[in-house]
Amino acid sequence: MKKSFMRSITFFLSLMMSFVSIPTVSYAYSEADAIYYDVDIDDYIEFDEDDFNDVCLDLMDTELDYIVFELPDWDEGILYYDYNGDDEEEISSYDEFYYDEEPSISDISFVPDEDCPSEITISYEGVDLDGNYFYGDIIIEVSGSSSDTDTYIEYSVYVDDTVTFDEDDFNDYCQEENNEDLDYVKFTLPSSSKGILYYDYDGDDEEEISSSDKFYYDGEPSISDITFVPDEDCPSEITISYEGVDVEGDYFYGDIVINVSGTSSNTDTYIEYSAYESGTVIFDEDDFNDYCQEENNEDLDYIKFTLPSSSKGILYYDYDGDDEEKISSTDKFYYGGEPSISDITFVPDEDFTGDCEISFSGYDEDGDSIQGTVLISIKKNTQSYSADTISFTGYAGYKISFISSYFNDKCKSLTGSTLDYVHFTVPDASEGTLYYGYASENSYSSLVTEDTDYYYTETFPYLSDVSFVSASGNTSGTSGISYTGYGIDGSSFTGSISITYTALSGFTNITYESKSSQYFKDVGESYSWAANYIDTLYENGIVSGEVSSDGTRMFKPSNSITRGDFLLMLSKAFNLEITETSDNFSDVSEGSYYYNAIAAAKALGIAQGYNNNFYPQAAITREDAMVLALRAMELTGMQVTAGSLTELAVYTDYGLISGYAQEAIASLVKDGIITGSNNNINPKNNITRAEAAVIFHKIKY
Repeated sequence: MKKSFMRSITFFLSLMMSFVSIPTVSYAYSEADAIYYDVDIDDYIEFDEDDFNDVCLDLMDTELDYIVFELPDWDEGILYYDYNGDDEEEISSYDEFYYDEEPSISDISFVPDEDCPSEITISYEGVDLDGNYFYGDIIIEVSGSSSDTDTYIEYSVYVDDTVTFDEDDFNDYCQEENNEDLDYVKFTLPSSSKGILYYDYDGDDEEEISSSDKFYYDGEPSISDITFVPDEDCPSEITISYEGVDVEGDYFYGDIVINVSGTSSNTDTYIEYSAYESGTVIFDEDDFNDYCQEENNEDLDYIKFTLPSSSKGILYYDYDGDDEEKISSTDKFYYGGEPSISDITFVPDEDFTGDCEISFSGYDEDGDSIQGTVLISIKKNTQSYSADTISFTGYAGYKISFISSYFNDKCKSLTGSTLDYVHFTVPDASEGTLYYGYASENSYSSLVTEDTDYYYTETFPYLSDVSFVSASGNTSGTSGISYTGYGIDGSSFTGSISITYTALSGFTNITYESKSSQYFKDVGESYSWAANYIDTLYENGIVSGEVSSDGTRMFKPSNSITRGDFLLMLSKAFNLEITETSDNFSDVSEGSYYYNAIAAAKALGIAQGYNNNFYPQAAITREDAMVLALRAMELTGMQVTAGSLTELAVYTDYGLISGYAQEAIASLVKDGIITGSNNNINPKNNITRAEAAVIFHKIKY
């Protein structure tokens, strides 16, 4: 992604002396609120530029300049520019669309694929008028999608009978959700007032399952050996949630709905929630509307709550753990309006476990009254969970950031709950230091403390801003840190973190023969890190620059290099030649100075483009430059060491690397051709002409 280039000469010299990195632009990104649209499967949706400007103003306090879209998958749909249903122009991931000029965001349309899912997320990158970057998502709900159906697995049973699950039902659901076969599932246990799940049930000496047990589609213990036995006083419909993992290791979630005949009541008499002690319960407006539909055959308008005893817990509105607003018994909360029922949270007293009943009353949309009860079960957390070790790697003396999703994955796999927050045991100072908001040794928000909650979700302080810096910058080693994680339902687990760091040795004696270029007037002392490299490439005919009107030669080192110029440089560096040049990308003009270079790269499989376009005038990103460079190296027989995720995990922004570029970047990192800057690899930045010259010099010489 594009970012501003601001570094002093001193920073460049110190960086090269200690890190040997290609200077790259580095800055933080902000995440905007999602933009929502609805569309029918056989229709299309036009984007509104004001929607994007509004989220930019909310986030950045500055109006929007332009955005770039990440294209949806082919089976989700297509983004078009100036769509009219005939002879359309598909957009590319390089195109910039503007808020207040052409091409306009409001001329972008999304046309869903006929087999698309019911919810589609399209990511985008935005730039405000001050040049600051942010990113966000467009979430499109598609009505009439084939995935709108079969949202749960359904069984029927009499109250005095049992129902045995069928592993094929769960595999079919996994196929629909993830397009992969199922590996295993874990169940969220129903309350005993509804019934019990047994393994290998035969009516005698039974084994109840636990929420941590895994049951397999094609192995033992099998899903097909799970039996549900309803309680004699259970409601007529029971929902059991489960978490599944497919054979590729990807998660999904689903529900089993069991219809029970012969129960004492035709409808549920209350709305049920549960949590572990110290957890919280957030109400869902749909649960209350469903209850109203069953009772009154009408949608709900609003309800009011009878407050529970404070010894059991408190109801809050818009709860986030700080400076909360308690609700009153006269407050109205709406279904489909504000203040919303879904913004109500029950926080149990720290000493309370058991059942808490909260009565409510209200009216449906026809003005008829409705009464009911919310039953909240607060369970004592007696089970102890222990997680496998989480591993991170990096460089000694440098920031090693923690990846928050690793902790959430552990929480979900052990407890079935989403992670809420983590407590860390502070390591001994001889090992290293845990920081919050670390930028440098003299610039960080705070030291990590053992009694501070570091949150996985949007609550401050953020788990993703925790990092470790080893005590020594010239000694390799491994440090261990223990932690305790807490789920949003109040469950907890313990685990350890293993941090392996490698000393950056052999990079302290770098000198430069000269501080500026012998040939290019604009490559002065501020480019001492690149001057000799640029001169070597010039002497070997790989770069030439431009001659100004006064006869001086200019290289324009800070300019972003275009895709066409990069391939021209690549072609000269690797001596790429073909005998025929008639086949080229449709947007590469015959007779252009880079025509033969791009044609050769296409014929040799180095350049692949998109929809037979290469976009030669567009600036090339760092990740695309690395992909093209690696392909050329492999094609010409150069020895390349294959990299892995280990090489990428040391960079705080490695999650921004596109899937197609991960192998190339990891391999060039492992071979020392690129190293990044300030623990960032900056894959989406446009690469400058000076940076490209350094890469080619390291590859060639």
